[in-house]
Amino acid sequence: MATADRESNARVDGNLQNLYVLQWDSQDNTTSRDEQEEKLILNAWQSMSVALQQYSLCKAPRAPGPAQSFLAKQRQSTQARRTVSSRQQPG
Repeated sequence: MATADRESNARVDGNLQNLYVLQWDSQDNTTSRDEQEEKLILNAWQSMSVALQQYSLCKAPRAPGPAQSFLAKQRQSTQARRTVSSRQQPG
């Protein structure tokens, strides 16, 4: 009777170990599948943003003259407003 119990326990232990190994492999496959999916999504977003940036650079209307910084544009617009407002004020 004791031998049968030992064999039964050994079978159960073996099955539990196999189940644990299968579960571990399943988690690894799921993790690697998730990581692969994330990499593919990031790669697609990066490719799409680069393509959109290149398209917008090609289609953007270009102002004649040298490129201006943000502050230079602000100074220019402020100066234009001052000029317009000084013309409108009765003198």
